[in-house]
Amino acid sequence: MLEKEKIYTNVKTEKELNKEDIHPLDVASAIFAYSGKNEFPTNRFILHSAFKELKDKEEYKDLFEDYGFSMNEPYPFSRDIEESLDILATSGLVSLDYNPKLEVYKVSKESKEEIKELVIEFLGEESKIIPRLKNAAIEFDCIIDKYKENLKAEE
Repeated sequence: MLEKEKIYTNVKTEKELNKEDIHPLDVASAIFAYSGKNEFPTNRFILHSAFKELKDKEEYKDLFEDYGFSMNEPYPFSRDIEESLDILATSGLVSLDYNPKLEVYKVSKESKEEIKELVIEFLGEESKIIPRLKNAAIEFDCIIDKYKENLKAEE
C-alpha cells in the first residue's frame, strides 16, 4: 500500500492550498473514489478522452491544470493519466484482478473509502475542493458511459 504522502501530496489546509499541492495522481484518485462506479474500462481512448473533457470544462480547469495531453495521437493522450493508473494499480487501490481480458479496472469499496479518508485528511472536511471533486466524478461517470455507448453503436 502506498504511504499517504505518496497519494495525497502536501495539502494541509484550504488556506495553504495552491496549484502545486494537487497533482494529477491526487485528482485521478479522487475521481475514482467519488465515482458511482466500481469498474472503469481499460480502453485508453475512453479514459484519456474523459479526463480531457473534464479538463476542458471551466469549473475544473484549476483541478486539471497539471494534466498534459498530446493531441498527436488518435485520442488525447496523457502521460499523467498513465502514471496515475500505474501508481494506483501498483498500490492495489485499483486492480485488474479476476479480469483475464484486462477490460476493466476495479476499485473496491474499501479502496474508495481509503482514498476518501486521505482526501479528507489532507484537504480537510470543510474543503471547497471536495464537492468539486465529487461533481467531477459524477461527470466523469457520464462521460465514460457516453463513450462506451458510442463505441457499442460503432460495432
